[in-house]
Amino acid sequence: MVGRLKMLGFVIVLGASASVFGATVSENFNNNTDGYWDHSNNQPPAVTPQNYGWRAADGTVNQSGSNALGGSFVRSAAPANFYGFNIGSHDPAAEGFTASGKVFIQQRDGGAGWNFGFFSGASSYGSGGDARNAMVFGLSDGNNSQLFSYSNTGGRDRSGIETNLPAGGQYTFDMTWQPPPAGSSEKGLLTAHVNGVTHSLQPGDISWDPITHFGVFSTSAAGGTAVGYLDDLTFTSKNPIPEPASLSLLAMGVLGTLRRRRRRE
Repeated sequence: MVGRLKMLGFVIVLGASASVFGATVSENFNNNTDGYWDHSNNQPPAVTPQNYGWRAADGTVNQSGSNALGGSFVRSAAPANFYGFNIGSHDPAAEGFTASGKVFIQQRDGGAGWNFGFFSGASSYGSGGDARNAMVFGLSDGNNSQLFSYSNTGGRDRSGIETNLPAGGQYTFDMTWQPPPAGSSEKGLLTAHVNGVTHSLQPGDISWDPITHFGVFSTSAAGGTAVGYLDDLTFTSKNPIPEPASLSLLAMGVLGTLRRRRRRE
């Protein structure tokens, strides 16, 4: 797993809480948190047209007004790419999850597209524009948002409502997956809001593998480039978010202990 901090199995929880959908974590990107988000083919120098991930608010590559997650998303046939936090293994047939935050649309381009929400790492990239094993907001042309559910077999359900998110704007969003009651014939309900518009759908194809990440990935197939960011996030996760400063102190303590042991030897 790339870019994941692990140290003696010890983590400091930042902004952890519990809800009816399980534990949630909060991320505002105030620090450079790139180290504990998983990433694949999302930035140079990898062989990829993508350029997104953790971004400082320098006004050049990130005009969202604060540190954020995002950048340039290129609609490309390959390779599979994503940037996401490992939330642990969630079974959509039995477990609910929720997320909320802000999305900033910096640039749209005809044919471009990117997705944010819950998915299963690189395996969710899909082909021809359709993802797999994901519950996400899909942003076509960089700014028109629609709620999607994708099965692991490629089946797609969508809310049928396209919310226009003009470039240059910052919008609040939330999304919630409510699984079907145990033993029932119901299909579960995916609901969301973005820019004050309600989206909802009941997936017809409920064939899923475990959901493992919350984050972003580009839309496959050929197209243009969109630029956007997420910030002030709260999302369901079985894994805590480590606090960078505390981890740095812990690392210094571990190194000091190792040095002392070497001197004794």
